[in-house]
Amino acid sequence: MPVSETQTVGWSTALGGFYYGGNRINAGSVVYVEAFISGIVFTTTAWNTIKANWTMPYMHCNKTNCGFKGACASHIGDFYYLAVTFGQGTKAYQVSPKSYLVDTMDAKNESYCSVLIYSRASTYQYLILGDIFTQQYYLMLDFESNAFAINGEWVPLS
Repeated sequence: MPVSETQTVGWSTALGGFYYGGNRINAGSVVYVEAFISGIVFTTTAWNTIKANWTMPYMHCNKTNCGFKGACASHIGDFYYLAVTFGQGTKAYQVSPKSYLVDTMDAKNESYCSVLIYSRASTYQYLILGDIFTQQYYLMLDFESNAFAINGEWVPLS
């Protein structure tokens, strides 16, 4: 995939599509692959669309992130897979709820589940795939050709 290197965030390419629970989310037209950000970062509009799916009474959300008290495993079945395609590609690379729900502790040192899907700032007009994506796939960055390749399990886009 042809990419462009930026000083801001890593390698970028055209975003084919982004899906949550099988539904396409308008997440912009550019995607960055970045290993220095833990989660998946959306534009404010895309974030609000995804957040609207999380109507569970136990979920606590603010303008940029969500989470809930207790262990992630207690509600993992309430969340959907994420999928991303690049350019005109038909291979969808998935991220499971098990990958984006992370057990942490809150300020009271109690069990808390952080959802690593969030919005960074209203000025971002692109999708960022951070560690929860890059750790699932083998990525090769070709600096000479200014391209990257992804190797790992994928599903056909249907």
